[in-house]
Amino acid sequence: HSTSPVLRFNEHTAAVKAIAWSPHQNGLLASGGGTADRCIRFWNTQTATALSCVDTGSQVCNLCWSKNINELVSTHGYSQNQIVVWRYSSMSKVATLTGHTLRVLYLAMSPDGQTIAFVRRFSEQTATLCVADTTSGAVTTLYAASGQVGYPRFSPTAERIWFGLAEPDVGRQTLRLAHMPLTQGLPTLVWPDERYELNGLDFLPIAPSPETPDAPVRLDVTAATVQLAAASYGSMRYASGTKQYGVTSLLMPLVPWQSLSPPWTKLKQGMDDSFVDAIR
Repeated sequence: HSTSPVLRFNEHTAAVKAIAWSPHQNGLLASGGGTADRCIRFWNTQTATALSCVDTGSQVCNLCWSKNINELVSTHGYSQNQIVVWRYSSMSKVATLTGHTLRVLYLAMSPDGQTIAFVRRFSEQTATLCVADTTSGAVTTLYAASGQVGYPRFSPTAERIWFGLAEPDVGRQTLRLAHMPLTQGLPTLVWPDERYELNGLDFLPIAPSPETPDAPVRLDVTAATVQLAAASYGSMRYASGTKQYGVTSLLMPLVPWQSLSPPWTKLKQGMDDSFVDAIR
């Protein structure tokens, strides 16, 4: 692998604090600059061109694209400490959340893209874990900690939220792994060992199971008996003569022969004995 960069963009005038690839357009990258820059910039990495820039008025701390619609969430530090939902590519503001007195350092989005999680810090000694609806902007406080909260992540089913929790008042000096439901309740500490501090958290994506084209067909026998009773002679003859319909894969109970509708008699006469015996 080459150690030379494929592309380099130098338009930011302060440290680049956040980057995020668009899930809606190949090669579209968003980046956010620090206090002396305050801008969100967009780049087409396929053509190596700068697309647009918006001055947010504050240090950019996090960027995250919605998975469902072409919108972007940004969190900020000095001087406004705000959270903004932007509509791309007009960069009009969908919602603005204010009230933080310190930087919004952490951000996570739910799998359905409808909710974001973030951490509010009102001082160096207190923090709250919050969620917000990306459409209405309504904010819900999940947990107020007498310490620090960090690295929130939604579980794949969005039923729980995982995060780091430090509360010196109860003996947790550094961030420990914890989780809690999104509805109500208290955090459950998962990783209490004080020798290790949590410095990052994410879920491994679940890849879809590979298809097996030659897998045997497993027949639904309850459904099959109904289909057999109503099937024509020709189609049943075809099924009985096709080896891929592995009889050993039948999974459901069979109904008595005498209880089947009259077409079964004709079907049975047209089948070879081995298939009939196997079904019995």
